Amino acid sequence: MIMWPFWFIFSTMFNIANSISYPIIWFVREILAAPFQLVSCTSKFCSRDFFDDIVDVLRKTWSIGSSLYQGGSASR
Repeated sequence: MIMWPFWFIFSTMFNIANSISYPIIWFVREILAAPFQLVSCTSKFCSRDFFDDIVDVLRKTWSIGSSLYQGGSASR
């Protein structure tokens, strides 16, 4: 019973501090995380596009090499 007023004051102060500090911390964290998220998304997009280009070049190279090999063996 004696602790109730102290607990009420402590709890109220804690809730007020959280309601003020949490949005500020969340906002700062989002501002700091945005550049990293942008770089991450850009690198994922570029790497996927670059990987598709590499696969396309390898397919064309394989196709050309295969047709040259078939043409060379057909002439013999």
